[in-house]
Amino acid sequence: MKDMKMKTKMIIGFIIPILFTLINVIFGMMSVSSIDKIVRDMQNEQVEVVEAKMEEIGADQAKAAILAETLESTATDDIENIDSRAMTSNIISFG
Repeated sequence: MKDMKMKTKMIIGFIIPILFTLINVIFGMMSVSSIDKIVRDMQNEQVEVVEAKMEEIGADQAKAAILAETLESTATDDIENIDSRAMTSNIISFG
């Protein structure tokens, strides 16, 4: 390190934190992707359980469809919220 020029030392000094930031953002995006998949699977299971229960108690198809549609729209909103927060977090980390 002593034989390097000041310019080279500064370039290395700036590249190291940039690389760490990129690695952090990549791991964050991978984590969010994994969480997103897990949440989608959980929500799909929830909808299936509710639909089965509605059939079990004898609810008519129209009411069951309304309930399923409500659950699916709520699930979509939750996923969009997770994605939005993850994107904001990545922009803040990267910026």
